[in-house]
Amino acid sequence: MRGVIGTLISKLDPSKLHLDPIIRAEKRSVPDELQVSFPTDAITQEYLWPRLSSWLKPHDILLTETGTSYLGVWDTKFPSDVIAISQTLWGSIGYTLPAAQGAAMAAREIAAETKTHQHRVILFEGDGSFQLTVQSIGTMIAHKLDIIIFLINNSGYTIERWVHGMEASYNDIPNWRYAEVPRTFGGGEEKTRSYKVDTKTELEALLANEAFQAGEGMQFVEMRMAKEDAPETLKMVCTAAARANASKEV
Repeated sequence: MRGVIGTLISKLDPSKLHLDPIIRAEKRSVPDELQVSFPTDAITQEYLWPRLSSWLKPHDILLTETGTSYLGVWDTKFPSDVIAISQTLWGSIGYTLPAAQGAAMAAREIAAETKTHQHRVILFEGDGSFQLTVQSIGTMIAHKLDIIIFLINNSGYTIERWVHGMEASYNDIPNWRYAEVPRTFGGGEEKTRSYKVDTKTELEALLANEAFQAGEGMQFVEMRMAKEDAPETLKMVCTAAARANASKEV
């Protein structure tokens, strides 16, 4: 698609475009069956991704895992020169944790070569995907990489729940003590920090923390979110898929 888009841009005549000076994003309507209510202070998909827009910095490297993170980040407005990395072509979950390891190594090498400040590397990944390639945490710690990891603990495979049933047992996974994983893999207190956040209030305090914002060493955040919660786009897509599956079964 990069080649296709590049060709389109090269043939586009901006003088023939007629755009309003201000483009207002309208809130999408969600069918009644997709409406779910959560406590006011709960960390929700609707709150998280727009909030991220004002926390990201120019030149950040942002990785989002296939699933709620990849679809949720569509509602995030990036500052200039942010690099976004994801992989959804094959729906291969577990990709972004080792990819973040590679990105952090590259960011450090580029900073050393160019004598510039190292760009922050930030990862958002769900618990199900994390459990597939968790050993990358050990490699990151061994190489003393700088990285911020947001582990979304939403009790299993949320995207599959929306397709195959919210209570289907095969979408449940063991609930690890995620915040303890960096220490389990050898992370020391000097360059490894772990946090657990369950509310917006706790998350806002962490986002405002200057040491956390700097992204030095490994900053690992276990962030609790409801298993029923998902980005609006994901709800729409998965509900359509569930209806299609049901019609085939009949």
